[in-house]
Amino acid sequence: MCKKIAMLGGTFNPIHNAHVKLALEFSDRMKLDKVLMVPTSVPPHKEMKDFVSAEERFYMTKLVCDMYENLEPCSLELERQGKSYTVDTLKSIKELYPKAELYLIVGADMFLSLETWRNPQEIFKMTKILSAPREDRDFEPMKAHQDVLKSLGADTFVLEKSIFTVSSTEIREKIKKGEDVSNLIPEKIYEYIREKGLYL
Repeated sequence: MCKKIAMLGGTFNPIHNAHVKLALEFSDRMKLDKVLMVPTSVPPHKEMKDFVSAEERFYMTKLVCDMYENLEPCSLELERQGKSYTVDTLKSIKELYPKAELYLIVGADMFLSLETWRNPQEIFKMTKILSAPREDRDFEPMKAHQDVLKSLGADTFVLEKSIFTVSSTEIREKIKKGEDVSNLIPEKIYEYIREKGLYL
C-alpha cells in the first residue's frame, strides 16, 4: 500500500504548540502515515538573530516527536548545511520513500508566497500542499490564492479555521522578558529551555 508522508519544515526555534497542532490536524484529516518534522539549517528568508544551535533545535524537535506515534524528526536539512530549499528536501524524501504519496505542510505566510520559491513547479509535481490560516481572517486571501496556485499546477488544501496562533519570535521575546510561555510550547520543551537557559 502507498504510504502517505508529509513534510513540515521550520526553524523550530523553538518548536511550539502551533507546529504540533498543525502536524496532528493534517495527519488526522488526510490520514497520513507519517509527518516528517524538518528543522531548517539556514532558512533563505530569515535572519539568524536569536538562533540556537542546529543540535539544540533538532533535539527539541525529537523531544516533541517522541510523544506522538506518527511524528518523526528529520535531519536532512541540517545534514545538508548551507541554505535550505524545500525542493531539495522533497527530492531527498522522495528518494527515501520512492512509492510514497508526498504532502507539504506550510504556514499561511508561506502558502501565500509559494510561487516565488525556488523551482515551485517541481514542488507542485511532487506534493499536495496543505495549509491553515494563522488567524481566521487569513482564510479568504488563502482561498483566493488557491486559484493562483491551481493555475500553476498545484494541488492544495486549506483548513477553514485557524488552529493555534503563536510564533517562535513571540515565544523568544516572552522568554527574554521573563514571561511564562508554558501554555505555548510542549511541557518537555519548556523544561529543556529553562534547564539550558535558552533565549535569555
